[in-house]
Amino acid sequence: VFASLTELQEKRIQVNDDQKQMFDILFKRTLERVDDQILKFKASLNDWKAVKVNLETETKQLNLKYAEGSRLGHDQKTILSKVQASQKELEDKNFKLQEENKQLKDLLSTRKREAIKQGMLSRFLSDAERDNIFQWDTATNGTDELESVIAESVDTGNGFVCKKIVT
Repeated sequence: VFASLTELQEKRIQVNDDQKQMFDILFKRTLERVDDQILKFKASLNDWKAVKVNLETETKQLNLKYAEGSRLGHDQKTILSKVQASQKELEDKNFKLQEENKQLKDLLSTRKREAIKQGMLSRFLSDAERDNIFQWDTATNGTDELESVIAESVDTGNGFVCKKIVT
């Protein structure tokens, strides 16, 4: 009986040792898994910290760009208003120049008509004097009467044929 008890006690010690070894093995494996999880968590945490730092940096850069954009937007508005004022001023000058151009064209047209009249008058007078139709005295006869004489005369291309004789 004593031998059986000793044997049982040895088996029990053996079982306890085996259980202790198994527990140690399981505990080590669990610790290893926990350590792996802790390392993964730390890596993930470091990744999130890096992401946070990147986001903060990007936020600062965006805020700076926004501030610069606001300043540039204000500058652009100022420049735009100056450009619009200059454009209005140029449009006003253009309008004035167009008016002056129209007046100059009218004046030129009037002067051309006068020059043509003068050319016709001198040609008419020279033809009339050449053909001894009449002698024109500009001191006693007005140009209006001469113009009516020309209007009633025909230009043949080689000279005027007078339909009205002025004395």
